Amino acid sequence: MIGIITTEMKMPEGLTFGQKVRWRRQELKLTQEKLANLLGLDRGTIIDYEKDRSVPRTPQAKRKLAEVLQLEYDALYDNTLGAVAVAPKNPKGIGLNFGQLRRSFKDSSGQQLRDWKRMFKYLLNYTETLTDDDRRNILGCVEEINSVIKGRKKANRGGGAFSGSK
Repeated sequence: MIGIITTEMKMPEGLTFGQKVRWRRQELKLTQEKLANLLGLDRGTIIDYEKDRSVPRTPQAKRKLAEVLQLEYDALYDNTLGAVAVAPKNPKGIGLNFGQLRRSFKDSSGQQLRDWKRMFKYLLNYTETLTDDDRRNILGCVEEINSVIKGRKKANRGGGAFSGSK
């Protein structure tokens, strides 16, 4: 009697998040477009995932991607390199000179301040490897940015000193 042997390829070790998405998508014989449609996303988002330029942002989106790829959640998101890294036992600082950053905020344009604030919020929400000191420093930077913005608004309304007046 001849039996049917089905083999499911085991995911290679050491893949980045993006490499896992691409590997599994190809295993399931899905195009990027088809995977995007199944997730309610556009193809560009899948390309960004596969190139480790972004990851799903919400827990629901992360679970849905794992479900559609028919992977255990931990297999997709844990022990990966690149865009999604697990928190190490001894996290290292991100290496920013927060003092220098804070001093630069006063000379930054409004758009630059908004960009910094957006980047800091992203780091707080999506970086799992921040040290407690980094978190405190980032929160301090956000407070400093808010203070600079508030001071500029007050000066523009005539409620504060403006160095450009004659």
